[in-house]
Amino acid sequence: MRLELTPELQVFRDEMQDWIAANTPAGLDQLADWSTPWGAMGRYQLVEEARTHPLYAEWEQRLLGARLICPNWPGEVGGRGWDPVRLAIFEIACAEAGVPRIERGMGESLVGPSVLSSGTPEQIARFLPRIITGDDNYCQGFSEPDHGSDLAAVATRGVVDGDEIVINGQKVWTSGAHAANMIFVLCRTDPAAPKHKGLSFVLVPFTADNGVEVRRIRMINGIGEFSEDYFDGARAPLANVIGGLNNGWRVAMTALSYERGVEAATQYLSYLPEFWDLVGQARKTGRIDDPVLRQQLARAYLNVDLMRSSGLRTLARLIRGLAPSSLEAINKLHWSEHHRWLGDVAIDLEDNAGLVRPEGADYPMSRWQDLYLSSRSGTIYSGTNEIQRNIIAERVLGLPKEPAAGGPSGAQTQGGAASAGRPATESVTREDAGESDALPGLVLSPEQRDFADSIRHFLGQRAPVSASRSFMTDPVGYDPGVWQQMATQLGLQGLRIPEQFGGSGMGFVETRIALTELGRELYTGPFLASAVLATEAIMATEDDAAMADLLPGLAAGETIGALALWDDAVSNERAGIQTTAQQDGTGWRLDGRKAIVLHGQTATLLVAAAATSSGVSLFAVDPSAEGVTVSPLPSFDQTRQLASIEFLNVRARLLGAEGAAWPMIEAVVDRAATALAADSLGVAERALDLTVAYAKTRYQFDRPIGSFQAIKHKCANMLVSVELARSALYYAARAADSEPDELRTAASIAKIQCTEAASLVTGETIQIHGGIGFTWEHDAHLFFKRARTNAALLGDLTYYRERMLQAIGV
Repeated sequence: MRLELTPELQVFRDEMQDWIAANTPAGLDQLADWSTPWGAMGRYQLVEEARTHPLYAEWEQRLLGARLICPNWPGEVGGRGWDPVRLAIFEIACAEAGVPRIERGMGESLVGPSVLSSGTPEQIARFLPRIITGDDNYCQGFSEPDHGSDLAAVATRGVVDGDEIVINGQKVWTSGAHAANMIFVLCRTDPAAPKHKGLSFVLVPFTADNGVEVRRIRMINGIGEFSEDYFDGARAPLANVIGGLNNGWRVAMTALSYERGVEAATQYLSYLPEFWDLVGQARKTGRIDDPVLRQQLARAYLNVDLMRSSGLRTLARLIRGLAPSSLEAINKLHWSEHHRWLGDVAIDLEDNAGLVRPEGADYPMSRWQDLYLSSRSGTIYSGTNEIQRNIIAERVLGLPKEPAAGGPSGAQTQGGAASAGRPATESVTREDAGESDALPGLVLSPEQRDFADSIRHFLGQRAPVSASRSFMTDPVGYDPGVWQQMATQLGLQGLRIPEQFGGSGMGFVETRIALTELGRELYTGPFLASAVLATEAIMATEDDAAMADLLPGLAAGETIGALALWDDAVSNERAGIQTTAQQDGTGWRLDGRKAIVLHGQTATLLVAAAATSSGVSLFAVDPSAEGVTVSPLPSFDQTRQLASIEFLNVRARLLGAEGAAWPMIEAVVDRAATALAADSLGVAERALDLTVAYAKTRYQFDRPIGSFQAIKHKCANMLVSVELARSALYYAARAADSEPDELRTAASIAKIQCTEAASLVTGETIQIHGGIGFTWEHDAHLFFKRARTNAALLGDLTYYRERMLQAIGV
């Protein structure tokens, strides 16, 4: 996955790569695996040991001299004032060179951003340079034994004594405490204030002579990564209180948002090498061809790629000056649960070998034993995943809080910012992007947002879900008048068609916007069949005469196209094309049967694949021609019309060169997969909106059902799945426009993630709606069936997982 770089940023990237190559001490890349992912504690220990090596110290001094430690900080404190893209470029360059981008731990990720956003000029000038030089090494003083992730309930006290603050209490789960000389402490300075008030964020000297006792905690993997800390009259100047007394909650939340925002942009760099190591282990053990393991490897790669695409979306937001969003909590859920799942896969791959540890004292482990044990912590620290789901449900989806025992009923509680009638997905996706040349397509531009709004308004007025219901038993299956208006008023059918052939020549990004909006309303018309499948196939042939003859009618909505590829309903390979084409004295003739053709019964133009003596070729066929038999099929999903089509000595027109169509078909399948992903995203969005709205208004036991944690977590899982799907789709559509070498992988990932998300969300829609959810009268089953159909069309998910693995060389 590449960043979309302007010429200026390309120069910057080259400069960074050249500087790293010229300044890296020989052998530094061999000291350790510097790409260690979060949660691999045993490997962190190896990195810690490598940091004591003289080569590391030499590299650190060179970075300091070039102001390349905390380079995104202002120049006056020792940084370079880089924007997020430049920092990401530098991190990628370091990863590619196999060297560490030396970071200052929590001082860089948490303290620095907190001081920059909430500190005084004097505090910025005092604390930040010492973090850069390494004179101050910070650990975190948030969690406490009795409160865990409930930061608002901290009991550690801070009492003002003259010009100092005195700290008494206990903290726990302090990562890296054994190497720290400073700690940032969240303490209660006003016991009479409400729970979230009266807290202060204080930078405290973390030494024994300042009344601090540190006890290391041995974890299940035998490593003492965490500590518990006892404060007995520890002191710090009042000048060390960031944001002022009793304002610590705001500062702490700012710190956590930076931790999960900036890091997410390049986090995948740590997890990708781990995937390839697992592939190597599968090859070493001879299991690389095991079909079950291959599906697991496909899931592992997809999970890492979702980190990348979600990270790029986060980066795109930062570039445009947008505040950190729910993507940060979503990313934390995703990477931590991926890592825990991967640990299970890895230890299974070890088989009996995983029963035996390496020789040595203090519980040494193999690589995969460490992953299996260490990854259990990722779903707990930095706020448990259960807490993250509560945050997403209440602050993003606007579901009501669960009332405290003995407190007011749910009817009196208030939801979060998204509760005022706004669709659930709008609180995440409604983004007004500023102008930027970097990372186009990952945040909607104002023009793209207006385009989406115009389609949504049109469909809401002319083709809502209720209208889709009315056409499910209609032989035509859609409203021809609405179809024509889509062409004349919105130009949707000609989005991808070049202007010289009557279209607007827009990119696939605009097509995926249209498809997502059509999916939200379960549009029953032949847009996917005609404007995407048939149109893309004709354009792929690069047959100028055929394009001039056929595309204008498709763009105008006057011609309805359909793509007839596979003879066998379960085969998606070249061998599945058994229809034959032969020349006679008057041209080409087709014989064969296509098992399933989307909107085949309403098509006025068929683009069919057939085998000739030279190979697979594409042909244009008039479905009204003699010898064509179209048989409507009773569709599982009544919003998708299907037909089988037989050809008996049917006259056809060759499109493009004879025998050259297979690469074209492969390219069309990639775009079709992206299109199905876009439709699925719309289905999932709308189902989520319906479900959240219902959870807010449906009462059981005198409270909204959305106030129950069981419902909150289901809804949070639905949103996580939708947002990961959005990230995958956005990148796939962008790849379709500008990264053709990446499209096969990106399209496969988008099809898998988006259709899985649609199936999950629509299934939970039925569950949360209860009895009404599985009735014919409710719309839930329509979305559920559309999701299932999208998952199966043009290849099931097993097929696309294997397609993705082959594309990346596994």
